[in-house]
Amino acid sequence: YFDMLSEPCSVVIGFAAPREKEGVYRRLKRNPLISFPNVVHPRASVSDCASLGEGVVIAIDCVVSIDAKMGDCVFLNCGAMVGHDSAVGSFSSIMPSVAVSGNVEIGDRCMLGVGSLILQGVKIGSDALVGMGSVVLRDIDSGTSVFGNPARRMP
Repeated sequence: YFDMLSEPCSVVIGFAAPREKEGVYRRLKRNPLISFPNVVHPRASVSDCASLGEGVVIAIDCVVSIDAKMGDCVFLNCGAMVGHDSAVGSFSSIMPSVAVSGNVEIGDRCMLGVGSLILQGVKIGSDALVGMGSVVLRDIDSGTSVFGNPARRMP
């Protein structure tokens, strides 16, 4: 259907699964008539100094602080907070009530589970999974899943 469009069309990708989200985006992006607007709930607070890629979805009660950067198709679920000078990679999803402190780097296609806490200055590699309620105190390698308090790698 989207290959046959003859008029401009805006698409919002409304699910959180990072790899699947990237696949849909890349397929749709081939059509120059398709655009990906940012959708920001009116009760979200996004700093004027923050930068957003395209197709970013920011839900109710989220906070995006000064100089934070979001890649393409990032999803911030209800009440998520991203601190100053942090970067969230494309296609990443941050679930409800996650707190990302300042100067955090989150790679592409990451999933941060409900209520997880990320200490300032931490680097999370691409394709990482942070389990629900985890407290991340150290860097996380790409492709790694961590759970717990403190967050530890799971086999």
